[in-house]
Amino acid sequence: MNHNKETFHTWNKIAKIYEDKFMKIDLYNETYDFVCDTLKKENSKILEIGCGPGNITNYLLSTRPDLKIRGIDIAPNMIALAEKSNG
Repeated sequence: MNHNKETFHTWNKIAKIYEDKFMKIDLYNETYDFVCDTLKKENSKILEIGCGPGNITNYLLSTRPDLKIRGIDIAPNMIALAEKSNG
């Protein structure tokens, strides 16, 4: 297995562990608040690359429910968790 595939496989394998550890982390909330305050237009669109289990999307939507956020990730299990937490 090449290194990239091994890395992607690992992220997919540990998705739930990552979610459990980092879903409620508030270390970067000040930065996320800055993003929300900077986006003046209602229904602004955001592409989140490497969205993981959706923790950033979850925070942004709790602050700005009008945002239209599309999250992508290389690990299908991360996407599944993000969809579950951000329906």
